Amino acid sequence: GLVKFARANFMAPVPVAASYEALNAMLAERCRLRQSDRAGRHAETIGERLAADLVALQHLPGVALVQRMGNRGKREFIQVLRLLEIAAKEVVATAVSDAIHLGAIGFDAVRQIVLARIERRPARLDLTAYPYLPGTEVRMTRAADYAALLQEQAA
Repeated sequence: GLVKFARANFMAPVPVAASYEALNAMLAERCRLRQSDRAGRHAETIGERLAADLVALQHLPGVALVQRMGNRGKREFIQVLRLLEIAAKEVVATAVSDAIHLGAIGFDAVRQIVLARIERRPARLDLTAYPYLPGTEVRMTRAADYAALLQEQAA
């Protein structure tokens, strides 16, 4: 529906512009003019709703693996995926779950569990011997977590 609306309201008749930059500027201006309109049954204007959405989305936290470990986390993720070259998807997925339950989310922990499964032996992963492995805390999201974000915005 939005594509049909944009085509009918912004592209018909076919706009004429000297360059793509000029066309983009013209379309951006048409969008800005539309911000004073109301869409559907909403009491606020499109511009007011956009401003509220932008404020709400500005302060969302980034992805926790990436925040905590940066590029190292991306590399470890790729290393875990490469375990699929030597083990079945189910084995790797179970190893990842087991590592999360152990509180060790690093590649080394997942690899040890995968190798133990391939060799049909119990995994001997003593986390005290691997203090460098990143730990994790996984819990269910609560409504209060979202309310905290709203309180931060109000401050």
